[in-house]
Amino acid sequence: MLLLISDSSVIISSYAECRPGNNFQYRKYSENCSRERNQHCVQRAKCLLYAVEIYVVKSANAAKLEQLYMQLIEELRRRHVPRAAALYVAIAWGATEILVFLTDRLPFFPEWTGTVIAILFVLGFPVAMFLAWRFDFSSKGLHRTTASGTSGLVTLMLSLLILVTATAGLSYLLIPLTKQQSTTSVEYRGSKGADVDAPQNSVAVLPFDNLGDDSEVKHFADGVTEEIINALARVEELLVIGRTSAFSFEGEDLEIGQIANRLGVSHVVEGSVRRSGKQLRVTAKLVEASSGFQRWSENFDGTISDVFKFQDSIASGVANALGETLGVSGLGGRATAIKRSKNAEIYDKYLLARQVWRQRQEGPIRRSIALLEEVVAEDPGFSAGWSALAAANLTLGSYTNESGDAGQRAMMAAQQALALDETESEAHAVLAAVALWSGNWLEAAVRHERARELAPNNSTVRLWYSEMLIKLGMVERALQEVGVALSVDPMYTPALGNAGHQMATAGRLNEASELFQRAWDLGLEAMFVWFGSYYVALMQDRYGDADLWLDRRPIPYGIEIEHALLAARQEPIEANLMRLTEKTLQGMEQGLALREAVLYLSVAEELDLLYERLLPAARSGWRATESLWSVWARPLRQDPRFNELAQELGMLNYWQVYGPPDACEFTEGTIRCNR
Repeated sequence: MLLLISDSSVIISSYAECRPGNNFQYRKYSENCSRERNQHCVQRAKCLLYAVEIYVVKSANAAKLEQLYMQLIEELRRRHVPRAAALYVAIAWGATEILVFLTDRLPFFPEWTGTVIAILFVLGFPVAMFLAWRFDFSSKGLHRTTASGTSGLVTLMLSLLILVTATAGLSYLLIPLTKQQSTTSVEYRGSKGADVDAPQNSVAVLPFDNLGDDSEVKHFADGVTEEIINALARVEELLVIGRTSAFSFEGEDLEIGQIANRLGVSHVVEGSVRRSGKQLRVTAKLVEASSGFQRWSENFDGTISDVFKFQDSIASGVANALGETLGVSGLGGRATAIKRSKNAEIYDKYLLARQVWRQRQEGPIRRSIALLEEVVAEDPGFSAGWSALAAANLTLGSYTNESGDAGQRAMMAAQQALALDETESEAHAVLAAVALWSGNWLEAAVRHERARELAPNNSTVRLWYSEMLIKLGMVERALQEVGVALSVDPMYTPALGNAGHQMATAGRLNEASELFQRAWDLGLEAMFVWFGSYYVALMQDRYGDADLWLDRRPIPYGIEIEHALLAARQEPIEANLMRLTEKTLQGMEQGLALREAVLYLSVAEELDLLYERLLPAARSGWRATESLWSVWARPLRQDPRFNELAQELGMLNYWQVYGPPDACEFTEGTIRCNR
């Protein structure tokens, strides 16, 4: 062809026509060139020839690749690889789903089981495909697949490419299954640090400084602060940080911006109270945390009898100022405090009683009750005094053996409070607790919902409701309620501890451990926080950590049972399980609570012993049922006798109205739990 062109003599007039793929133009110019024998034509023809050669090579390569692709597909089909891949993926998907389901429900499966199985399936995929390529299974048995002659290096490379792509796809398919979990989370203001933007409707009322000469009247300044918090908390559009968290920075030398960052709020109220005899001066200001700008401020002078007016003015002014930021008018009119005693001295005694009550423990609670009994005797129409007396009697039952009598007194005081003022949210919450202990779960639910409606930002109301829900096995709803409690009061240690137990019940052990540790670090070194930390360490097979927690036990009494529990979990042989059973039964004779015994005997696999004690206890009014929903108690819930137990506890009526507990089915009056 080159010789033919070298004899050409005609000039190719258009160089633009020398382009790849123009076969017709090449033939035409080569004929002209052969007649005219022109050297310039030869150069242009060479250009055209090069373009044509490129086109021909590309076309040949494309055809070859297509041929190889078809050969590969045919070879894969001949060796039944697509069929093996589809079968493997189906088995891997189904098996992973089943194992994740079982891991979440059976106590002897570690949390990481599902993830490990999924990874093994992914790693096994290339091996399975290699075996499918090399071997075939037919009616004649397993035999090696014969080569077809079409397989070569290129076919092998394409096979590997397809294999890598398919393996990546299988990973994408399986791994997310192992990460499925509840979407309910417990995130609270300040839990993520200062980098998170605070909502514009959030505010913390810091303890007002006591500028008086008498340190004994500090409770009065604290009471003024608390009343302002309570008034603002009635405005649903505002996110008001609770008393516990707001008071946690008292005495620390921190800037307003630092405190706001720790609490996760955009605004802070601060002020002072100066009291001298009956004379009173109160100052207050609302500060924008990010800029330090004062959005509102006011000074009030008068006598102690004017304190109610001052509190209302401060709450109204703060609410209206925040309403301007939100574009909502009229918030100040809803920031109303509770109905108060008309006698300032009685009100002063009421504030002192509330402060003493918060110290908990038997001694302070009894002193608080004595003060509140004086308050309601001197002012029988003071509804908040009756409500506080009800709460004090209710909590006394948790620290003494007087739960029955204390509960009766709490009920009578709460009823009197609501007779005077139906909007006393704390009284509704107390009656909810009384109804719960009598087995009337439906009345308890109605009372709790009313209390929550009246005080949506009250962390104690939310916490108490979550405690009832977890007793009924409504784990997700309980987490939602305690999450709200912590969002408005992030340093409320009882809520942190209870949230830890609820997370542990849900099987979310890492989050539970973090919540327990936070409560412990904030000073709540209580038994229920200690046991939660110990329990989670055992659940996660962290036996070294569990042993360390044994040394931190707040009460040495009963430590033998915990050692027996550690041994039974670490090495569940018959001797260890029998020792755990023996120590638990001895402990029950000496006062060990049935709530804890449920966990120990579940680990010891003594279901018959448990039901022998649970059924009579349920008939006698036992309602500390939160341990029934523990991961360790799954065999207890899956036992057919659980329906009878739930009936004796009075839970079936609640489930008929509100639906069954998590992972349980309720049909035709019978409860069946899968986990």
